[in-house]
Amino acid sequence: MNKTRLTSLLFLYTHSDEEIKQYIRDQLVQEQVTVRELLDASDLLPLPEKMFLPIADLVDCVKRKGGSRSMERTFKIYELCPHCRREVQIPADQKSLCPSCGREILPCSTCYDHLPGFRDCNWSEENGCWRFPAAEKGD
Repeated sequence: MNKTRLTSLLFLYTHSDEEIKQYIRDQLVQEQVTVRELLDASDLLPLPEKMFLPIADLVDCVKRKGGSRSMERTFKIYELCPHCRREVQIPADQKSLCPSCGREILPCSTCYDHLPGFRDCNWSEENGCWRFPAAEKGD
C-alpha cells in the first residue's frame, strides 16, 4: 500500500465509527502493511489526528495478523516525568528510566490510546498499575 493511501486511511480512522475502523484494520491486514509503513504514514498526519490515533492498537493489529514480523523501530512518546518535571521521550510500551533524572517513568499517556483491556488509572506507589504492576516483594 502506498504511503499516501495509508496516511489517508489513518486520517479517516481518527474520524470514523467502529464499523469503519474495523474495515480499515481489515484493509491493513489484507494489504500486509508492515509496522514500519504504519509508523511512517502516521508521521505524515496533522497534529490533531496524530494525537487521537490509537497507534498502539493498529500496530498490535498488523503484528497479530502477520502484517509485520518484528517492530522495525520503537514507537516513542513524550511523558512528563513525575520526579524531575521534565518532558522526556521514552518508549511507548515499557517502563523506562527518565533520561533526565534516571528514575523510573511509565508511558501513562498510552493508556488512553484504546489499548485492549483499558481500565482507568489505578496506579499506586505500592502496587504499580494495571499495565505495569510493581515487582513482587522479595524479587
